Amino acid sequence: MAQILVRQLDRNVIGRLKKRAKEHGRSLQSEVKTILEEAVPDYEAAWKRLEGFRG
Repeated sequence: MAQILVRQLDRNVIGRLKKRAKEHGRSLQSEVKTILEEAVPDYEAAWKRLEGFRG
């Protein structure tokens, strides 16, 4: 699995991410990972499922 590094992230953003992570009972890393996964869905798989319904 790949890793990424985000440089020069504003402290206020980090604070909001930490607050959100705490509200969801997750670590900061887990919260950011979840946000990214939800922001970039697997459109290819979704289209394949949709085509199956058109059948």
